[in-house]
Amino acid sequence: MSRQRTTRAGTIRQAVLVVSAATALALTGCASNRAAGQPGESSPAPASTSSAAAPVSSAAASVSSAVAPASSTAAPVGSTAAPVSSATASVSSAQSAPTTTESESTQAPSPQPAKAPIANAVIIDTPGMSYQVSGPLRPGVAAITLVNSDDVTHMMAIGRMKDGVTLKQLTDALDKSEDAAGALLADSPDTAYGTPSLVGAGKSTTVTAMDLPAGHYALICFLQTSDGMPHYKMGMIGELTVTGDKATEMPASDGTITIDDKSVTLPDGFNGSGTFEVVNNGKSPHGFSLARLDQGTALADYAGHVGMAENAGKPVDGGGGVLAGGVDVLGPGQSAFLTVNLQPGHYGYLSPEDMTGPQLPAQSGEFDVH
Repeated sequence: MSRQRTTRAGTIRQAVLVVSAATALALTGCASNRAAGQPGESSPAPASTSSAAAPVSSAAASVSSAVAPASSTAAPVGSTAAPVSSATASVSSAQSAPTTTESESTQAPSPQPAKAPIANAVIIDTPGMSYQVSGPLRPGVAAITLVNSDDVTHMMAIGRMKDGVTLKQLTDALDKSEDAAGALLADSPDTAYGTPSLVGAGKSTTVTAMDLPAGHYALICFLQTSDGMPHYKMGMIGELTVTGDKATEMPASDGTITIDDKSVTLPDGFNGSGTFEVVNNGKSPHGFSLARLDQGTALADYAGHVGMAENAGKPVDGGGGVLAGGVDVLGPGQSAFLTVNLQPGHYGYLSPEDMTGPQLPAQSGEFDVH
């Protein structure tokens, strides 16, 4: 949950930034490899952990990962039928893609979230500096829709708290040290739950976790304002309760997005709409973050903007694009379902966990939705 993209020290703050921020496209450039654990693996928080480590879900990590100051072109990504060039894979949709300007990408139209693919679902909205949770979730297979109705990007770092721990105690601990905050979490800072990544203004994303443990989860936004004030200090910290009988209903899949240590493969006929299982077939942690890019903006340039802004403790908004959600870090062999209903436009995607320098990773690409 680290707040610093460059120092992925194992802390709730750092993990949170990394956790949610990236997912907002998690395009950070200086992200070091982090190990992702499975829910329920409890261990003391190490002095330095990967950003994913932060008890707050690796959602933040996406945003951080998006940081990478890159200027190179996106690497080709394979498609199930044939390699999908990162240059621009045509994705068909019912509408035609309108011309997009940078000013348009920073506006916050009313989010129109895709319908959750299963009954065990919750909607978490972000009006102002707050989280509004529609209700409790049952453990097991659980869908979380993160809706950003605010006019700035938000992340939802998520961490399961130990029994009896309050949000105030966690907030006070965050102000002391990452170790203090990590001691209040029920799971290892490296735990990957399979939850949403960062989401820009006016966007939403729905992710279905495969095995969400019961418990009380803290929701935290570690992104900062232009004057360096973390959003959680302005009230953006909330709680999600996961309780009841274990849910087993699985989403109906429209295809599989496969990520490994060398590439990302999109399913045949991918058109920016539907429910897709995102599977990490690699030996290292990987994520899948999306961003809508303005006309003429390359993924590498936008990723560089997000990365530099996050590393400098500045807002990640602007830069020729807007984070469109995705799936936070997944551990080796782990999967989650991503439900999307993308508007027409030009998009980029990448695995924030693989941003280890100024160049975009092989796990990246660009495509159009018409």
